[in-house]
Amino acid sequence: MTKRILISGSSGQVGSCLVEHFSKKYEVIGLDIKKSGIPAVDRITTLGDIRNKDIVNNLVKKVDTVIHTAAQLSIPVSIENPVFDAEINVMGTLNLLNATKSNTELSRFIYVSTSAVYGESKYLPIDEKHPLNPMSPYGLSKLTAENYCMLFHKIYGLPVVCIRPFNIYGDRENPKKPYSSIIARFNDMVSNNKKITIYGDGKQLRDFIHSKDIVSFIDLLLEKPEATGEVYNVASGKPTTIIEIVKLILKENKKNIEENIQYKRSEKGKIKDIYGDVKKSRKIGFKPKITLEEGIKEVVESIKKNNKQRLKE
Repeated sequence: MTKRILISGSSGQVGSCLVEHFSKKYEVIGLDIKKSGIPAVDRITTLGDIRNKDIVNNLVKKVDTVIHTAAQLSIPVSIENPVFDAEINVMGTLNLLNATKSNTELSRFIYVSTSAVYGESKYLPIDEKHPLNPMSPYGLSKLTAENYCMLFHKIYGLPVVCIRPFNIYGDRENPKKPYSSIIARFNDMVSNNKKITIYGDGKQLRDFIHSKDIVSFIDLLLEKPEATGEVYNVASGKPTTIIEIVKLILKENKKNIEENIQYKRSEKGKIKDIYGDVKKSRKIGFKPKITLEEGIKEVVESIKKNNKQRLKE
């Protein structure tokens, strides 16, 4: 049976990659409040808000799979306006869940959450049983949406799976956005002939996962009925220091390392180390394919091509 997939947030970094990937073999409908600037994505994207019940109800009737990536992603915005953050991340998700619960043909509802639900690490690597203690309204709203997803699974039998990506990066990021990865922002500094600013000693550990590897994992989940009702970390499983990232970026840009780095005092409230345990994801067959070196090279090349693959602001 041919799958019919609704992808919310279809104009975003992960969402647009999902659209391009699944459009090759399934019928796909996108939903986003803006266009991406990528013709193949925009052709199948319905412009609309996940908080709009009429739009959501109409689209959900047409599909058997929902992949929910749409979200308010900025931690600073969530701190400045927690109500707005909750309206999108909590109420928007609840709107989608409520629409899907009456769809008898639904085979999968995948919610793209975030590692921000964990907060400060109590132990490393962080597995799915780690305490959940978000440090921002954004993290809390994503966790609340997760809880709604699992509750709908228990009460209505909705075939839900939640995934928690760690540090997402890719060649479609807008480095000017506050939620963009440090890989995108560092590359932007280099491309504008600015020194890369490192806060602290640069030995902080992070876990970077390419957006296309997230797409691969989601594709895998569609064929894994045993994943229903489960939560999975999506990470590389290979922690990397900030200074290692900087060196890779400068090397790819053919820049002298010593002359292009400046250090500043560490910012208050920043998490020192965070990286994921991926044993659970590996048990169902997930293995990231894009190495950090390959991913950074792709990001650098996209900048050199005048950011043609970057999404519109």
